[in-house]
Amino acid sequence: MAGGAVADRANLVQRDYEARAAALDAKPHVQAWNNGSRDAVSSVLRSFGTVRSLVVGAYAEASDDLHQLFDCVVDSASKDQAALEADRRA
Repeated sequence: MAGGAVADRANLVQRDYEARAAALDAKPHVQAWNNGSRDAVSSVLRSFGTVRSLVVGAYAEASDDLHQLFDCVVDSASKDQAALEADRRA
């Protein structure tokens, strides 16, 4: 579990993505490209759901979202390895 600066940064990721999307939506050429829509980029961003905060700190501490990703990768790799070993024995 992350604490301190990593947790603080992780908590800002969603807001930062939303702010960047809003800044793009405000640009006239982006609105023109999107047929006058003033929230096209923000709408697409919202369609993806919550942005996962993959943050690593100066001392190798990681955000909760990154720990969850690690868990998924390790679980998948271990299942793949078990399947390979089962195939070798067969």
